[in-house]
Amino acid sequence: MSYSTEKLLLLEQGQFVNNTQFQSLLLDFFKNIDDLLKIGIKSIIASQLLDVTSKNSSNIISSLIANSKLSKPIQNLTLGSKFKDSKITVDLNNEKLNSLEKVKDLENSYIKILDQIYGSNLNILNNNNLNLENTGNATNPEFGFGKYLSQEEKLNEFIDLVHNAISNNSFTGPNASKLIELLSKWLIQIRDVESSSSPSVDSQSIIEYLNSENNETASKILSNSDLFNSKSNWLIGSDAWSYDLGNSGVHNILSSNKNINMLIIDNDPLNNFKNSSNQRKKDIGLYSMNYGGAYVASVAVYASYTQVLQAFIEAGKFNGPSVVLAYLPFESENDDPLKILKETKKSVDSGFWPLYRYNPKLNDGDNNAESFKLDSSSIKRELKDFLDRENKLTLLSKKNPEFARNLKHSQSSLIKEKQKLKAKEAYSKLLDSLQGAPITIAFASDGGNAENLAKKLARRSLNRGLKATVLAMDDLSIEDFALEENVCFITSTSGQGEFPQNGKNLWEAIKNSNDLDLTTVKISVFGLGDSLYWPRKEDKHYYNKPAKDLFNKLKFLGAQELAPLGLGDDQAADGFNEGYNEWEPKIWEALNLMNLQVLSVQLINN
Repeated sequence: MSYSTEKLLLLEQGQFVNNTQFQSLLLDFFKNIDDLLKIGIKSIIASQLLDVTSKNSSNIISSLIANSKLSKPIQNLTLGSKFKDSKITVDLNNEKLNSLEKVKDLENSYIKILDQIYGSNLNILNNNNLNLENTGNATNPEFGFGKYLSQEEKLNEFIDLVHNAISNNSFTGPNASKLIELLSKWLIQIRDVESSSSPSVDSQSIIEYLNSENNETASKILSNSDLFNSKSNWLIGSDAWSYDLGNSGVHNILSSNKNINMLIIDNDPLNNFKNSSNQRKKDIGLYSMNYGGAYVASVAVYASYTQVLQAFIEAGKFNGPSVVLAYLPFESENDDPLKILKETKKSVDSGFWPLYRYNPKLNDGDNNAESFKLDSSSIKRELKDFLDRENKLTLLSKKNPEFARNLKHSQSSLIKEKQKLKAKEAYSKLLDSLQGAPITIAFASDGGNAENLAKKLARRSLNRGLKATVLAMDDLSIEDFALEENVCFITSTSGQGEFPQNGKNLWEAIKNSNDLDLTTVKISVFGLGDSLYWPRKEDKHYYNKPAKDLFNKLKFLGAQELAPLGLGDDQAADGFNEGYNEWEPKIWEALNLMNLQVLSVQLINN
């Protein structure tokens, strides 16, 4: 509801949302910060609504408006009782908020997200009651590391106990065979960190079967039954850890190669950095990547909630040390979410706080996955502009020999650039000679699966004589889209049914357009998702939501159907490929290329 007199906005969040500052509702609202400032909204007040009925709704609305009139409105005010005979007992005249609690609430923002992901399996190794103001008094990571080593030793002893019990046939009860089967599966799973995404062994059944045994070994195992549930181990600290990396616990953890995750929260605003003469602060992310063998991510919840989730999940799956640098800039406990959002946007857009993820193990094997992924869209655009300028210099050097000689001394990669240019020219001539119909394949991909499928479809299009262009969705402008002939979209699913980072801009443009004429464009969409990713019935609609939404919106705008919507499910026998193998032939059938003898043409990456 809007309270226009004070130019405030009240956001009501229902009981289906966990009690945290960073809800998807708030994040969606914050997407267009410039628009908020233009219409004069200077403050955001978030409230939690529980049980709202016809009897208490009037009282709740009055309380919301009264809270908005305070000089310091209460954030996350809970209204609406769970019990019929309860009354709202909020004292709106009490403006003496505890500043320490507000600081803790900001520090706990990332911890709440961790708790949402890992729940009871989250194991915070150190005292995370941090002082985020830059005093350097953060909890020493060595304490948590020592605690981890102690827990690891205890777990190894427990593993030996279980292994010996199976080897020595110590179980003789009526459920012995089932017990041994479950314990054997647990032994395999406890050593495989990356299997954490698959269903865990039923520890409750193990405990029930152990209780049916009547021997000392079963009793010893039962006394430590809490160890059956594998933990995600996290050390949480502030940027104070970055002041002496060579002697800090960060270095010790990186060198240990142990499966520990570090969450390091930096609250230093951009202006503080510019005005500071203290040069002792080091870049932990760069240090960790150079050290090797560690997963590293740089995130900011007010810039990309989805990227934070991806980083936390990837760090948990990584078998080895992980470092997640989390940005939350504020100067005092009185900073409101809107101010923090503006500071975050400024720091991320300027490149002061880049968003990225680095997984050194993605270079292993033959999957050709990129180990470093830059998630900052603004930096990507600047990099693209830079490369475009470099190409112009190359063309200029061909026309001007004098300039070329000078450029050669300052740019050692000129020969390689010319070779790439010739390869592109040859490729363009090849496309022109094919004289086939054009097809544009646009992908939105975070993990690389959708991008790989798009390149696969492009290669097969070339083999059938089509003029294929493959690019990220955000590289396809909405103006050019209306002029295309055949367009295929391939998108994965991020967060709660959201588009990946490199597809959000085009989707927003399409979603908000009602006068776009696509009557001359033929389209099809293929989506990648996991039908079991959302266990709750009310969340099932998130499965492949981006693909479904895009297909329906394009049809609404008049686009012709090249092929029906295709959906790939990770839960299928052959994963998403099962759905893709059903969808692709429908493209060739629609283009009358089903029985064509294909050529042997390789796609050259541009």
